[in-house]
Amino acid sequence: MNQLQSAEMHKAALLSIYTAIFLTTIKTVAAILTGSLGILSEVLHSALDLVAAMITFFAVKKSNEPPDQTHHFGHKKVEAFSALAEALLLIITCIWILSAATDRLIQGSHEISLGQWGIIVMLISIMLDWQRSNNLQKIGDKYGSQALKADALHFRSDIYSSAVVIVGLIGAELNIGMADPLAAIIVALIVLKATYKLSMEAVDDLLDKAPEEGYDKVKDIISSIEGIREVERIRMRGSQESSSIYIDAIVSMNPSITLFQAHLITEEAEKKVKEVYPKADVMIHMQPDEEVQDAIIAQVRIISQEYDNIIAVHSFQLADIGNEMVLSLHIEFKPEISLRKAHEIATSVEVRILEKLPVTQVLTHLEESRIHVIRKDVTEKYPELISRIKDEIMKIGHHIPEKMVLLEGEDGKLDLHTTCHFKGELTIEETHKVTSITERHLHQAFMEIERILIHIEPHKK
Repeated sequence: MNQLQSAEMHKAALLSIYTAIFLTTIKTVAAILTGSLGILSEVLHSALDLVAAMITFFAVKKSNEPPDQTHHFGHKKVEAFSALAEALLLIITCIWILSAATDRLIQGSHEISLGQWGIIVMLISIMLDWQRSNNLQKIGDKYGSQALKADALHFRSDIYSSAVVIVGLIGAELNIGMADPLAAIIVALIVLKATYKLSMEAVDDLLDKAPEEGYDKVKDIISSIEGIREVERIRMRGSQESSSIYIDAIVSMNPSITLFQAHLITEEAEKKVKEVYPKADVMIHMQPDEEVQDAIIAQVRIISQEYDNIIAVHSFQLADIGNEMVLSLHIEFKPEISLRKAHEIATSVEVRILEKLPVTQVLTHLEESRIHVIRKDVTEKYPELISRIKDEIMKIGHHIPEKMVLLEGEDGKLDLHTTCHFKGELTIEETHKVTSITERHLHQAFMEIERILIHIEPHKK
């Protein structure tokens, strides 16, 4: 925030303090002269207004400080704490007013003198509150200051409460004895209503509540951008009126496009979101479309099956390197095959992949098949690891792991074999997609496991 904006906000908050001091003074004099409980309630109300205005002044000053090493997102939430402090003071005031008014209703009428002077004081209060509430609202809307807007709401409620006090004073002049305490009760209820709204807005800000209808609106905007296949996640906090609204999203794109192309797409999406939320801090993270990755892996497996000497292909990775979509994979060969022959086959596989799939480069790692390696069941040796694996599989959902075996080879490397049951109505394509995601997730979560085999079966009826 620049110095001009900060100075304008400080000026509005300071003017509110001076007004509160003046109103508290003249209302105190009026309350002493008239003996009106309604005016006395307004004295306490204005005194707390003064405290609230001072809190707002210091909150605005602190919230305008730029982000630092310990507060990376700035200090805007200080204003929410300020609003809660104001709410607490108002609640205390309302409790006192309701208690005093109830006592006076029980004890009977109380004579009010010089009521006309009280009416004049309350009219002055209404004029000043109207002026400062409009000024605070204007500056608060202009710069998204929650503290200033809270003060504006506060002083608008003062206008209504002052009007009710005037009605009470007029009633007292007409010898309607209950008019003054009833007016005080109505004032307290008006203030409580405004306090509830103010405190809920502050709590929502502190709890990072998302804007109403914001999720669907942002999702529609991002989804409409050409090149974005799916919006995986959206997180929002703040409000449309706030100057500190944050939006972050994860989107999936075709993995064959370049990093530069993906960057341009996310920039366009961020631009469109900011047209709706001009004050928002928008960050969109891009990732390759998992369905495309699964399709590429499936095609590579089909190609590899055309070669007798290839036992298996695994450890697939898609990466954008130097504006090229690079596919890397491991190819397992029969142990007795020569390096020259294995290299020729790998080169042939690479050519076939480049011809059929949307990748620009293929890197293959050649290794012997581990089928000949003697492995033993070590499931009982790692009960904690088995439990963690089951938990991770259950998090993904759609399938239930049952039989689970850990095998350890002579080389100390672990293999995982597990059986998962799916709904029988699912297609092979759907179950394969889930198992591919599961395998990829488990490889990332458990680096000690080299190979994973998931056997799928339908649920037993």
